[in-house]
Parts: sequence; structure tokens; C-alpha cells
Amino acid sequence: MAWPFDICFRGSIKLWDLYNQEGPSDASLKTFLGHEAAVFDVKWSPHSGKKFATGSKDGTVRIWESSTDKSQAMLKVTPADNQVLSLAWSNKSEHHLAAGTLSGEVFYFDLRNAKVPVATFARQSRTPVFSVQFSPKSSPKELLAIASDDPRLSVVDVNTSTAMQVSPPTEPQTPNLAHTLSLCSYESSGHNDYVRTVAWNASGDTLFSGSWDGTVLAHKLKA
Repeated sequence: MAWPFDICFRGSIKLWDLYNQEGPSDASLKTFLGHEAAVFDVKWSPHSGKKFATGSKDGTVRIWESSTDKSQAMLKVTPADNQVLSLAWSNKSEHHLAAGTLSGEVFYFDLRNAKVPVATFARQSRTPVFSVQFSPKSSPKELLAIASDDPRLSVVDVNTSTAMQVSPPTEPQTPNLAHTLSLCSYESSGHNDYVRTVAWNASGDTLFSGSWDGTVLAHKLKA
């Protein structure tokens, strides 16, 4: 059964069954209410076919079970006027979740103690984070890729909090993706506009980035 979501600027989330063609076209399976502002992202847990997370303009992440319309947990980011723009579940642990925010910070939560994040990764540019993605389960390290409204691409080892940033270039139009801080090295030319999406290959040794400059780049990671 395919269960996609419809997210709303009024803060509601609707669950649909794509394979059920009977009945009115606007008949959703369920509506989830709890957020106080627009919902910007929703992600199913890779460890459960019933659990999903939502991130909102209200500065919260809510955890839901599809079998009930009540949120199971609420995580808050700071400061109070911050917004959650992007989400990613860890592929190695069902308890870990990352949230990218308007402030340029990424909050790393453990759902077993959700009152405060385990770690916060602050990007130097402090531009809004529109995409976060964990490396696949097969990857030897648990890496988190971060993309935001600049030509940079950041990767963090969440277990050691070791960070690596790609770019920033001294010339904005000619990023140098060969520059590494400590975690990995890259072999690629760079973007010259916002990086809005990132994705890993199945083995976790290659990271793809999509940009407003109209290009998709493959970054080869070396241990």
C-alpha cells in the first residue's frame, strides 16, 4: 500500500492511499493536527512502516504513528523563532533524527531523550538548511550530509562530531571542493549557486548534490 502525505501551510498533514481509487478524490485516510504553522517536511522512518516525522515553521519536530492521529513526541529547536525546514532519519538507529533549520543549524536528536538535542552542528554561513541526508546503513561511518543556501556542502560524522566543509571559495563563482578539514576528501568541481538537495549512493561512498546552477555533482568520498 502506498501512503503519501499532503502537507499544508495551515499546519495539518493528510495521509492518502494511492491505490484506492474509489470514493471522492479528496477523501484522505487521516488528518494529523498539532503543528501551529506551516509544515515544511515529512519523512517516514526507514525502520518502521508506521512511524513518521514532521518539521514545521513553528520550530518543532513531531513524531507520529500512522495508526493514531496524536503525536507521540515533540522536539523543539532554538531559538524560539527558528523554523524546521528539513528532516532525515538515521539509517543505522531508529532513535536518531536530524533537523535542518532556518538559522543554518542542524539539530541531532535521540528520541529516547528528546528534551534536548544530542548535538548541534552550526554551519559557518548560517544560511537556511534545506536538505539533510544520512549515509546508508551499509556505510562504515554514520555521516550526515548538509546542504543550504550557499555553494558549500558539509559532511559531519555524527558519532565523533568531526566536521568537514567543502568550499567556501575565495571567489564565489569558483568553489574549491578539494578543500577538506578532517573527515573526508572529495574529487569534484564545485557549484556556483545554492545547493538545495543531497543524496547518497547505496554504498555510501559517493554523495550527489543538486544546485540552482542547474548541475548535479558526484562527490567521491575517501576514508
